[in-house]
Order: sequence, then structure tokens, then C-alpha cells
Amino acid sequence: MTNDPMFFGATILRLAFGILFVFVAIKKFRMGYGGFAESLVTGNTLFAKELPDFLLYIYGYIIPALEFIVGIMLLLNKKTKLAYQIIAFIYLSFILGQQYDGNTSKVGNEYLPALLTLTAAYYTYHKSGN
Repeated sequence: MTNDPMFFGATILRLAFGILFVFVAIKKFRMGYGGFAESLVTGNTLFAKELPDFLLYIYGYIIPALEFIVGIMLLLNKKTKLAYQIIAFIYLSFILGQQYDGNTSKVGNEYLPALLTLTAAYYTYHKSGN
């Protein structure tokens, strides 16, 4: 199994996404657990102006915790397919928010390549027999 190139690729991508999401979550936690949520509410975006504050607070509190949990799941190789699916929904929510605000350069430069890499990670994980 370890000589299978799909297994090697799936492991590298899984670990990379796990480390990435743990560090991103830690960065948001360092803002203070409510700091990220507060930055969403007080930000100068269309979502901040048009959505009720309580929805932005819910999103702002859930995302860092969810990122940390899925990062740990990937690092420990537990429920990996579920973790990839959750990450895909997180990226899609970021893409929706950036598109809504008209920030298409961030979508094309950051989120879509990451979503494509996530698709490759999910595919290689599935094909490696895990």
C-alpha cells in the first residue's frame, strides 16, 4: 500500500491541508475567539451591511472551530472524506462572500486553486483505497 503513488499523493495532500487548516484556525484564535466574528460584523463589506449581525457572529464563531477540527481530523487520518467535504463547503462559503463583495481577484488567485487542490486530494484519497 505504501508503494502506491496514489497513497503517497493522498497522504501528502491530507497532511498539507491538515497543517494549513490548523494554522489558519490558530491565527483566527489569536485574534481572540470572538475577534474574527467581530471583524466580520464591523468590516466594510456588503455582507456586513446587509446580513443581520447575529448571522455573522454565528458564522464567525463556527468557522475557526470548524477549521481547527477538520485540520486535526486530517492530521489524525480520521473521517477524512467528511473533513474534505466540510473544507469544500468552507471554501464555497468564502467564494460566495468574495463574489458577493465583488472581490473576484481573491477568488481566482486563492480560493479556486485551493478548491481544485482539495478536489485532487479527495480524488487521490478515494482512489488510494482509504
